[in-house]
Amino acid sequence: MPAILGRYRILTILLIAALLTTPFAGAASAAETAVVGIEFEQSSNVYLYVEQDTKQLKVFAELSGQASKVDVTAEAFWASSQPAIVKVEKGLLTPLKKGTAQISAKYAGMTITLTATADYLFKKLELSPAETIEIDLGDTLQVDAIAVDSDDDAYTVSTQAVWTSSNAQIVTVEKGLLTPVGKGKATITAKHKGLSASVSVQVSSPYTSMKIETDESLELLVGQSTVQLNALAVIAANEEEDVTENAQWATSNANIVAVEKGELTAKSQGTAKITASYLGVTHTVTVIVRLPFQALKLNPSKDISFFVNEAPVLLTAEVLNDIDSGINVTTLGTWTSSNPVAVSLSVAPEGASITPKSAGSSVIKFEHRGLSKELRATVYPTITAIQTELTELQLYKDETLKLPVVEGKTLAGTFIELPELAMWSSSDTDIIELKDGKIKAVSPGKATLTAAVRSFTVTIKVTVQEKVLVLLPEVYSIGLVVGTESGFPKVRAVLEDGTELEDISDQIKWKSSSTSLLIKDDRMKSLLSGRATLTGTYLNSKIAITVSMEPEISKFIITPVIMELNPGRSKLIQVKGVYKDGKTVSLSSKIEWTSSNSELVSVNRSTVKAIEEGTVALTAMYQGKPLTVTVKVVPKLKKLTADKTTLNLKTGSTGKIVVKALYDTGKEVTITADAIWSSSNSSIAGVDKTGTIRAVKKGSTTIKAVYQNKSVSIRVKVE
Repeated sequence: MPAILGRYRILTILLIAALLTTPFAGAASAAETAVVGIEFEQSSNVYLYVEQDTKQLKVFAELSGQASKVDVTAEAFWASSQPAIVKVEKGLLTPLKKGTAQISAKYAGMTITLTATADYLFKKLELSPAETIEIDLGDTLQVDAIAVDSDDDAYTVSTQAVWTSSNAQIVTVEKGLLTPVGKGKATITAKHKGLSASVSVQVSSPYTSMKIETDESLELLVGQSTVQLNALAVIAANEEEDVTENAQWATSNANIVAVEKGELTAKSQGTAKITASYLGVTHTVTVIVRLPFQALKLNPSKDISFFVNEAPVLLTAEVLNDIDSGINVTTLGTWTSSNPVAVSLSVAPEGASITPKSAGSSVIKFEHRGLSKELRATVYPTITAIQTELTELQLYKDETLKLPVVEGKTLAGTFIELPELAMWSSSDTDIIELKDGKIKAVSPGKATLTAAVRSFTVTIKVTVQEKVLVLLPEVYSIGLVVGTESGFPKVRAVLEDGTELEDISDQIKWKSSSTSLLIKDDRMKSLLSGRATLTGTYLNSKIAITVSMEPEISKFIITPVIMELNPGRSKLIQVKGVYKDGKTVSLSSKIEWTSSNSELVSVNRSTVKAIEEGTVALTAMYQGKPLTVTVKVVPKLKKLTADKTTLNLKTGSTGKIVVKALYDTGKEVTITADAIWSSSNSSIAGVDKTGTIRAVKKGSTTIKAVYQNKSVSIRVKVE
């Protein structure tokens, strides 16, 4: 509502502006231009016929103080109480069906109304015929639409009416004329001046059935002469009509069998259904098409490669039905070249001649009675030489490799690949075998591969070797003094066939992981302190050796230099190195010790283990300097025993004591002379290193013998 009032205000302003431009506008005031009333141009009720009449209503506004009225039809708000009966749009009335509606126009808050009555121009609409219509396919029938007015006067309106069919697949209608399309039932409707009338139509066929006949077999051969089918429409039990010309013929697969007015043409092997239809009756038959031959062969049968301006190649074609015999059909079929610019084609009794004309490729195809064969013809530009990317090749036994690409040098100096033209051969098939475009290494040895393209040849020297199973270096770590050189370690190779190569160091390709280790010729030189990995490659195998590089050590401190161990006991050797600048470094973990008798003493890095009694020398080399440790393995001493535990002596007399050592092995050893003797009171009795006790004066004392931290005591009484 606010929007409508806004439009009214705008219109009022426009009206005032219009009045000001009239001769009497100057005397009028704003109050005198107010809308005081609205009215229809024609206030009487309206009577309209559906689909016959429309009526434009107009509304005028009366302004205060003005004699003339303003047309506000377009600005008024229009409404119909029954829009399904009478529609109104900006005052235009359109009757839709019989009935009455109140039409209102609203403007400036004022509403006016009139009555609009809609009626039909005619009392009724009838169709003739009015009952269900039965019609045959092939026939037509005119249906009339008749409009009857209130005076019962009748008017034919067939051409003016709007006609529709409920199913255009059964029957179509135009200006009342029925045309049957298919069997079935449909409803025809005519509409005129708001009225409508319908009639049911039943469409039937004038025939009871259809059949297809032929004097020939329905099993055809591709390429044979055409076969004629006849379509017969059955009217009654003993009455038929030939409708071959008028029937609609169809094939389920035109690539196998084509049909036109019943005439069949076999195209390719397979089956297809042929259908004849006429005025609602149909019949279908199945046609089988076979190939007249089992196979088609081209000679030559493989793809062809040649050079521009070379001699033409002659192709022939033959068909076969058994193994032993063939029929030459070279001139009976159709030959085509997909690229006649590159390869021209001409057919003569002796064969189809294909001639290389320019660089490119073409598919040569031959077709005959449903069979076809094709091959590719490739034309290369003229060449002056050939080459391969390889001149030598090394392979391992049982290794396979694709044949290298052969390139030809053209007249323009460019190179092109010639994959199909190269013919390869091996000088020794026991060493190198060629198969399926690949090189296979059969056994160790040397052979030559030759590629030939017309009169041009190129060779590749091939060496076949056994694969290396493992490489065994004499050491896995090396120490070098900075600034010194060294040869490479010795390396043995074991091949997969079991062959052992004793020293192949000079055949190994050595590489350093660091610039601190220089590799030059057959030597390596330490440049800076650090570590590097020395990698050696021989054939298919690699080894890695750790190289430690450090300044020269001027002095070694070994702890202990001599060690004594009991069997089963272990001990570490500590080694320190002193550089020329006085700095020290621990070398214990870097030195590899070797035992002179591993049955007595074993050594692992810096750990020494005693096994059996004996003396062993442990030796090592570091920076080219020898290191030695002596290891004595002795049994473990359990206790000392003396032949006497008490001794009574006269003053001035002597006595002898014998002391033995008892070991964990059960062994006893006299160690009297090796023991350390002492007396608790030498003024009473003394003892020498031989165990001889001399009585000095009356009294008692204790004589003690000590050996390897074990001791034994003897009580001595002097009288």
